[in-house]
Amino acid sequence: MTADIPHTYVAYGTVVESTISLSELLSEASDKDRETTAGVSVIEESLPRHPDGLNSEATEVYTDSSEGLRIFRLDDGFFLVYRGIGTLRIQPDRISVSQEATASRADIRWLVVSLGLRLALVQRGGLVFHASAVVIDGSLVAFTGPSGRGKSTLAAACFANGHVHHSDDLVPLLTTASDDRLLVPPGPPRLRVNRDVTRPLCLSSLTSTSEGGKLQINTSRRHSETARELDVLYLVEDADRIAINEVSTQQAVFELLCNSYALYRDSDIDSASDHLQICSETAHSTDVRTLSRPRSFRKLDDLVTALEDDISDSYSP
Repeated sequence: MTADIPHTYVAYGTVVESTISLSELLSEASDKDRETTAGVSVIEESLPRHPDGLNSEATEVYTDSSEGLRIFRLDDGFFLVYRGIGTLRIQPDRISVSQEATASRADIRWLVVSLGLRLALVQRGGLVFHASAVVIDGSLVAFTGPSGRGKSTLAAACFANGHVHHSDDLVPLLTTASDDRLLVPPGPPRLRVNRDVTRPLCLSSLTSTSEGGKLQINTSRRHSETARELDVLYLVEDADRIAINEVSTQQAVFELLCNSYALYRDSDIDSASDHLQICSETAHSTDVRTLSRPRSFRKLDDLVTALEDDISDSYSP
């Protein structure tokens, strides 16, 4: 680590060296991590407000006018503008950050950790899901679905019932250099949940204040230390009763495409083909199931029991 990059973390199988504090990542990188793990540098520098100033071909691939978010694909990465917070230029090994004067440091940390790292991981060639993951009886399972569907709450319920936390918010499947397997590296040892979740799960003693009206649960006492293959991906949906159902391989490919991040140009046939191919390979190697459940805290223990039974039935010796 160089003298002008004072902060070093490890998350999602990546060493992150940063000129700004990224306290949400929590885990400090060890000397072994720095020697063996690919890294990303986060550097503050002046950036233009539009990619035209970068002398690089840019194609807008995502817009959310209500949030003030625009994402452009560049020849060598992504360019992201978030109104009121700042601008990022994201490459596989470098995230350049330019903060707006009205933004707080908490805002810019959130932008780097939630969106910057996500897009850096996308460029590393794997599948990146908006999901949370836990280990149940030795099997890695992930919960995915639209925002607000309760993915982190499900992971917190599993953690409260004695299972191992693996990752929250981001679940990347990255190819290993040794044998081309897709593995999920562990994320930071923390879960971010709504304030009303911790009391019914008896997790209040493990929480600290977090930005955005949410609480942060420290999961370091039961947190994964190694990358694992993904065994089951649960598609979370609202329902009147708890039910778990398998989906066909064809539907699984479609769901993987819908729930993974892959921002490429409309004309970028190679990238689209690669994304479809990795989704197809994952659908054949991973069980994809729907997880229907009522939105009730009183049903959380029953839901964890249903997950335990499903894993036991599928993967017991």
